[in-house]
Order: sequence, then structure tokens, then C-alpha cells
Amino acid sequence: TDTVYIPTDRTRKRQVSSSGTRRLAIAISCIKPVVYLSIVAGICRLLSWLITKEVVIAIGLILGFLIAGTVLKFALSVIFTIIKWIIVAIAVIAILSVI
Repeated sequence: TDTVYIPTDRTRKRQVSSSGTRRLAIAISCIKPVVYLSIVAGICRLLSWLITKEVVIAIGLILGFLIAGTVLKFALSVIFTIIKWIIVAIAVIAILSVI
């Protein structure tokens, strides 16, 4: 059987080889994201009861603009990096053609 490593501390790991402990480790690793997701969904549900539809739309618009700005900034940095590489390649080819 394969060994499973369960983190018991940040610096060291304990080796586990029994099948019961392995199943427990797999179950815990599957349950934790579900618990986190249910907590987030519960918070969103509570907020939807507390605030009005207009506030949700305004928050959505603000978050949308922030996300769009971040994506645009990343895309432009990638595009300008590619343009810089093309300019450097053209300069190198021009220098090599003169020599």
C-alpha cells in the first residue's frame, strides 16, 4: 500500500500506513473544502437577507470594475512584454545584418 503523509506540524510530517487512517485523511481532505464552501454560502445567504437588491448590485458593479481592472492590467503587461521582446529581436536582427 502507498503511504500517506498527514501534516502534524509545519516542520515535520508523520508517516501513516494503516488503511483506516488513510481513509480518515482522505475524508478530512474532502470534507474541509465543503465546510469552507458551506460557510461562505451561509455568509452570502445571511448578507442577502440583511441588504437590499440595490446594494448587492452596487457591490457587484464595484467588484466587477476591480476585477476587470486587474485583468486588464495583467493583459496589458503581457502584451507590452511581448512587444518588448519583438523590438529586441528586431534590434538584434538589424545589428547582425549590419555586421
